[in-house]
Amino acid sequence: MKKGFIYLCKTAVKGVYKIGQTDDLKKRKYILESTGYYNISGLNLIFAVASNDMNSDENFIKELLKTARIRKSELYMIDEEIAIE
Repeated sequence: MKKGFIYLCKTAVKGVYKIGQTDDLKKRKYILESTGYYNISGLNLIFAVASNDMNSDENFIKELLKTARIRKSELYMIDEEIAIE
């Protein structure tokens, strides 16, 4: 088990969110907001939660949202309220 954070970022594209994990939230936030992800600009961190087992927690969330996943990325086409829940 690895402690860290599960986070949600809003993209510049309406309805597209990035879900991921990190053990250094400040560094990850800087990287995402300055360089983008999958050529999606405007990534902004909107939510993060501490996790005692971030690999397991992230996999669980991604399994729940697998039908909303955009290709093999960590991007999802979902409603913001669902994403936060």
